[in-house]
Amino acid sequence: MIRNTFIFQQIKKDFLWDYSYKISFYGQFAGMLLTLITFFFLSKTFEANQSIHLESYENNYFLFSIVGIAFLDHFSILIRSLSNSIRNAQAFGYIDSLLNTQRKTIFIMLYMLVYPYLKGNLKFIIYLYFSSLISSFSISLSTYLFASLLLFLSSLFFLGIAFLSASFVLIYKQADPINYLSNVLISLFSGVIYPITVLPDNLQIISNIIPATYSLELLREIIFFGNFSFNIDLINVIFIPIGVIIASFIIFNFAITVVKRDGSSGKY
Repeated sequence: MIRNTFIFQQIKKDFLWDYSYKISFYGQFAGMLLTLITFFFLSKTFEANQSIHLESYENNYFLFSIVGIAFLDHFSILIRSLSNSIRNAQAFGYIDSLLNTQRKTIFIMLYMLVYPYLKGNLKFIIYLYFSSLISSFSISLSTYLFASLLLFLSSLFFLGIAFLSASFVLIYKQADPINYLSNVLISLFSGVIYPITVLPDNLQIISNIIPATYSLELLREIIFFGNFSFNIDLINVIFIPIGVIIASFIIFNFAITVVKRDGSSGKY
């Protein structure tokens, strides 16, 4: 009960902090609308063409690209939120209270990821809803529910990346290259705005070892075809993400030990 109350308070605090910057808060939703409009008209460029790379997606480039962008946006929020929280704690001088709390520091950080995850999930659903309105593509309630469930399973991998990102900021107090590199890799190789089949065979090897590629393909199967009977690839969905999480927790604990030992946690 106490833990649930703490989580709720953390969500409320993060929301109020986010909402306090109203231009930024509403601006992110205005940016979503701009993205939808841009890719809707961009898709008109390919409407008369029957691309072999889009045959598997009913040649609907608009929905294909929006699903990819919504997926990337969802997990970009999750990845950068923890490192941003660390930077804010360093800048405003309360980092030591986070690192020396009676609660496990990792649990505190996990609680801080709940609001970003919920916001990312909400934005994903908004993307889908307005995409269905613009393109007259029907999306059922069960599709939204299964998509949200798959996003939750996919978040395991990105959770590990978020902790690696936070570890870098905790030690080096600088901009976060892990967030940047993960976004670049997923954008280029995971089929966010173009199918991975357009890539050369040697680059598709990179695509196939990134768990996000597999998760995004499953999402499109759910959204395009209502396929809820897919088989989960345990390696991509469970084993690799768990391995990344375990490694990231070890590195994060090491980063905490380093900054406590040299007294640099509060430096910014």
